[in-house]
Amino acid sequence: MDLHEMILSPVCGRVRFACDVKGLAYRSKIHTPGLSDRTLKKIAGKVMVPTLVDGAEVIQGSDKILAHLEAKKPTPNILGTNEQERAAIRRYTELFDELVPLLRTDIVVRTRANLEGYSKETPLGALPSFIRLPIARMALDRFSEKWQCDEARVAQNRDRILSILRTLAPQLKPGRYLVGHRVTDADICICELTLLFRPPSDSWVKVGHQTRTVYHAEWIDAQIAYPFEVWRDELYKSHRAPRAHAA
Repeated sequence: MDLHEMILSPVCGRVRFACDVKGLAYRSKIHTPGLSDRTLKKIAGKVMVPTLVDGAEVIQGSDKILAHLEAKKPTPNILGTNEQERAAIRRYTELFDELVPLLRTDIVVRTRANLEGYSKETPLGALPSFIRLPIARMALDRFSEKWQCDEARVAQNRDRILSILRTLAPQLKPGRYLVGHRVTDADICICELTLLFRPPSDSWVKVGHQTRTVYHAEWIDAQIAYPFEVWRDELYKSHRAPRAHAA
């Protein structure tokens, strides 16, 4: 299987983690917006990540891909074995779906505030600033539009994010699962969500200092972030396979 994905994307990470939990081998194909769009259009007809190519089947979107993986290899089950489990898992995935766009908006706003430093770590970094900055700004505008960011409401976004994270933090006990007695999509989603405010220091996230600073949301204080980090690291250690080869 080939997984077309982007780094520091919790939506792509959700699929990657699900493959690891199920023990399914895959090749990671890193998508760079604007540079590898043609490849995805040729494969799938439209640009969207994550995209999974499994033989003759092409599946786009994390929900559809997880359903495909569950059908391909039912055990271990990660989407719930009964309606009670499925309902509990949905509650966490709905929080994931709500928080991802809010955190992405916050990242866009913080990147705009540090455009000079951030742009130096892009492929445009060697260009003079009068060329580099307008291009980086246009790219950021594109992401803002694609992600439907409401940048004017960042303060409200942060209040909502903190409220949800404060509710979730006490539920994160190292070595314990959010639903049932095995890792499920609930654990996977909440675990991968941390990429948008506390990216892990591992080989997967090979980005520069300015980029990591943008993703490391200092306004989410350690009292909230620490339980996520400890729980996530334990979950990674127990259930994640070594990184697949990125091509």
